[in-house]
Amino acid sequence: MPPDAIVMHPNDWLAIRLTKDGQGNYLFGRPGEPVAPTMFGYPVVATQAMGVDKFLLGSFRSQTIYDRMATEVVVSSEDRDNFITNRLTVRAEKRLGLAVKRPTTLIYGDFGAIA
Repeated sequence: MPPDAIVMHPNDWLAIRLTKDGQGNYLFGRPGEPVAPTMFGYPVVATQAMGVDKFLLGSFRSQTIYDRMATEVVVSSEDRDNFITNRLTVRAEKRLGLAVKRPTTLIYGDFGAIA
């Protein structure tokens, strides 16, 4: 299955974004220019859920997400001193399950940066 996205930490994307060639030109455009986060034609998803110096390349559309519970949002003023201090407590939750049907379509790796 061909990959459809790359997941990496925002610090790694910034380091790649600021990479220059031998003449000192930025490979992905100058820092002030808006640039769509893509590498090799695949969208880049920058998230802090991915560790620094790590990446996940894969065919995410070939995986399945099962919705196990509808989104539930509960607002309450009865938590501790919320009523007295005029505050509200909000709890929101959703239960999802990810079925990785083809593990070989997800490649987890290390950029190999030396710390």
